[in-house]
Amino acid sequence: MNEKIKEAALKELQELEGCVGMSYEDLTTGDTFQFNGDTPIYAASVIKLPVFMCIKKWINEGSADGHTLIRIRE
Repeated sequence: MNEKIKEAALKELQELEGCVGMSYEDLTTGDTFQFNGDTPIYAASVIKLPVFMCIKKWINEGSADGHTLIRIRE
């Protein structure tokens, strides 16, 4: 992540309300960036990304479509 992008991200993150954290790592270069990266944060909304990825996979495989009801349980 180049310095201009890091500075822009930092500016935006600092302006957000609430408890915000972000960690970035480029697995190719090893470059990292963190904002409150060591602060424990309750990540309730983070589950949406892997759920979406699974549903998208099922749609691509043909076992679901955009109208399929999918129940998610603990």
